[in-house]
Amino acid sequence: MKKIKIAFLSAGCYSLFNQTVNKGFGGAEVDLYNFAKYLAMDEQFEVYFYVGDYGQTSKTELYDGIKVQKIKLFGKTEKSIYQKIVFYSSLGIKLMKSPAKIIMTEMANEMTGWAAFYFKFLTGRGYIHRLASDNDTQYTDAKSSGRALTYHLYNFALKKADIIFSQSSDQQMLLKENMGFESTILPNGVFIDKRPQTSDKKYILWV
Repeated sequence: MKKIKIAFLSAGCYSLFNQTVNKGFGGAEVDLYNFAKYLAMDEQFEVYFYVGDYGQTSKTELYDGIKVQKIKLFGKTEKSIYQKIVFYSSLGIKLMKSPAKIIMTEMANEMTGWAAFYFKFLTGRGYIHRLASDNDTQYTDAKSSGRALTYHLYNFALKKADIIFSQSSDQQMLLKENMGFESTILPNGVFIDKRPQTSDKKYILWV
């Protein structure tokens, strides 16, 4: 059986794979990690994950069937001109040489645009973007994004995306009204590995 090769791109996800790395992460990272984790459990998929540079080797690391690779200087916020050249070269080479046929990003940032550029625009492969929060529907001008480059790259990514996933009907409506993009609703998943083994239930906690 020929497997579907899919990749994910997120700097902050490495600490979810390697828990010895003491770095923070948010809901968007957990969301992509869950996607990768559960797709890797399906024999139809071969999963790749491109993460930030936390001093790990350049070799592929395997976590529950997910092939994890770093991109040099990915996640480093303050970069010299030389470091920027190294980073964007590393990013481009890694994405363009990726064996994956589809890539997925999350969050409204410059990386969505670069993923769309290297993976979709230059090589014609599949590109999926998922909204991380309602804020991702508000990038209506350069001022709202904080940086003109972020605004233009994020909008470029949404234009090039084969599909945009929103998390709710509200997000779907806001994205259409504010930025003019259609999206498909794919709610957040909540994964519970083990059921509590108890019959003594006095209360129900609803989150």
